[in-house]
Amino acid sequence: VLFMVNPTLGAFNTVVGIAIGILSGVPFIISYLLLGRFLRNSNTEYDYILNGSTLRIVRVVLRNKRKLMCAVQISSIESMGRITCEAYDRLAGSKTIKKQYAICNVEDENNIVYVSYRHDGENYLLHIEPNEEMLAALRRSLPRIGIMDKSLNVPITVKNK
Repeated sequence: VLFMVNPTLGAFNTVVGIAIGILSGVPFIISYLLLGRFLRNSNTEYDYILNGSTLRIVRVVLRNKRKLMCAVQISSIESMGRITCEAYDRLAGSKTIKKQYAICNVEDENNIVYVSYRHDGENYLLHIEPNEEMLAALRRSLPRIGIMDKSLNVPITVKNK
């Protein structure tokens, strides 16, 4: 945007004309930055890596940027189940528990699994969306079968698109 500045009107008008020219582009720059951030966050996936006695959750942005979200020691897991069960309602209602979300498909509640664990004296409630192979690997890795809720015995339902 170019503004015609008349040099005979003085320096004040020149400064005002330049300021208007600069400030008229600010909304476009801000909207470009916000839109870019929204698109970057909307294209997020999560990798669940079970390595020995550690479950690592890695956030993948735009399929190339990877960042470790959390690492959960299998021995620190206190309970686990689907969010549609009654035990989840009790845990989710607690004010002292910190909630973490590592899910992409929020609408399909039957596939979302909660993992309640302790780390550094804090209680956490992690939400993940594992497939059947990951659930089977977690079952084998857990030290006690009593940790898993009965809701995990029901297989994940897959919706046809």
